[in-house]
Amino acid sequence: MTAPVPPNAETAARREAVVEAALAFIGENGLEALSARSLAKQCGVSTMAIYSLFGGMPGLYKALARAATGLMNTYILSGDTGPTPLDRLRNFGSAYRRFALEHPAAFELLTRRGNSLVVAMRDLPSYAAYRVAIDEAKAQGLLRAELDGFEFGDMLWAAAHGMLSFELSGTYPADDDHEARFMRAFDLLISCGFPPAPPK
Repeated sequence: MTAPVPPNAETAARREAVVEAALAFIGENGLEALSARSLAKQCGVSTMAIYSLFGGMPGLYKALARAATGLMNTYILSGDTGPTPLDRLRNFGSAYRRFALEHPAAFELLTRRGNSLVVAMRDLPSYAAYRVAIDEAKAQGLLRAELDGFEFGDMLWAAAHGMLSFELSGTYPADDDHEARFMRAFDLLISCGFPPAPPK
C-alpha cells in the first residue's frame, strides 16, 4: 500500500475531483466496476496517482463513503419542510427514497460492511433535524411523550432502509406503485407512535 500524499490545497482539490469522478463512475457503471485502473482511465491519470492520493483503494472507498454521506445529508435536509413535525418526518422518508433511487450505488456503498450508516448519520445536520421533528411531535402531543426519540427514529430509519433495499433489488412487482407502497408503510410506522385514542 502506498502512503497517501500529505494534504495541501492542491492535493485536496485533486482528491475532491477524483472522488467526484468516482461518484459519477459508480453511478454509471455500478460499485463493482470501480477499480484503481478504471477510475484512473476515467480521470485521465495514472493508477499510481490514485494510490498516491488515497494510499490505496481502502482510502479511496473511505473518501467516497464520506462524499456519499454528504450527498445523502443534502437530500434529507431538502425534506425539512412542512407545516407539522409529522409532515417533516414523512418528507425526510421521501427524500431518503429519492437519494436511494437517484444514487443507488452511493446508497449501496453506505450500507457495506465497514461503513456504518447509522453512526455516520448521527453526526450530520440532517439527523439533528430528524430528531428535532420527533421531539417537536412529542411536545405537541402528536407522538407519545414517553417514546424514546433515538429508538423511534432508528425504527423508522431501519424500516425505510429495508424497504428501499427491497425496491432496488427488484423484490416488489415491477408494475406496483413503489412510491405509494413506501409512503403507506412509512405512515403506518409513524402511526405506531401516536398517542392512544381517548375512550368513547
